[in-house]
Amino acid sequence: MPSGYTTRNVLPKLLAMSSNDNSDYCRVQSRTYDYDRYFAAMTAPADIRRGLLALYAFNYEIASVRERVSETLIGEMRLQWWRDTISEFTEGRVRDHPVAVELFDAITRFELPTARFERMLNARAFDLCDNPLEDEDAFRNYTEGTAGELMALAASVCGADEASADQFEKIGGFWGSVGILRSIRHSAMTGKVFLPKTFLTSAGVSVVDIIENRDCPALKDLVCKVASGANEGISRIGRTERSLRPAIAFIGIAKIYLKRLEKVRFDISENARLEPSRGRCQLSVLFTSRTGRV
Repeated sequence: MPSGYTTRNVLPKLLAMSSNDNSDYCRVQSRTYDYDRYFAAMTAPADIRRGLLALYAFNYEIASVRERVSETLIGEMRLQWWRDTISEFTEGRVRDHPVAVELFDAITRFELPTARFERMLNARAFDLCDNPLEDEDAFRNYTEGTAGELMALAASVCGADEASADQFEKIGGFWGSVGILRSIRHSAMTGKVFLPKTFLTSAGVSVVDIIENRDCPALKDLVCKVASGANEGISRIGRTERSLRPAIAFIGIAKIYLKRLEKVRFDISENARLEPSRGRCQLSVLFTSRTGRV
């Protein structure tokens, strides 16, 4: 047997012996690096919560690749490792990694479509290059392929059918758009700009404008365009049924940020003080969790 694998006949023993350690690892990863989703997951029943935290820990593993590697090739290898890991699940092989073990359990228990994971990995490959997204379609494909697919999978864990999961994918895409705005300067300082190239070119905005916080009306107009699209999409969300709320309960945090961004006339230099406090975020999650409204 290759090193780092377990076969189907010994997997139940592995899960039984180390499930607490593995689930705790995913819980700590999510709480530390993705608190908004983590807190929303805490509103779910224990078995659903475990599946959600496995997804969010996996998402951190692939979303943080660029920041954790020094060379593109190494990043590509890490993403390929996860492709191979998920592919081998169909053969009953699980690599000896806490997130892999928990993810296998979630995929098998909730019958999650592995095609969504493949799309997430393909989208994350873009993180490794320095070029901006080409156009609006590429931007939408990226946000829906990352945050969108993650929310769709979370909804599936909560019991959504495939049609409903597709709707959650769109909503997650809006969350992803807001996430890009929230981290726009941080990303730019690492050499990465996620705003579409066509947007930047038509507005006459450069990466340097973003990094140096230049007082650039064209940049504010561009941020306004992205923010308005996300806000419009989030505003169309109807009341979410109770069982699916843990998958979406954090979306109201995006509305808080967008309202604050509008008040400063879409000036991203104010981003640091636009972020809602943890307490405010928790109240927003609890409101959506209890009412189903954003």
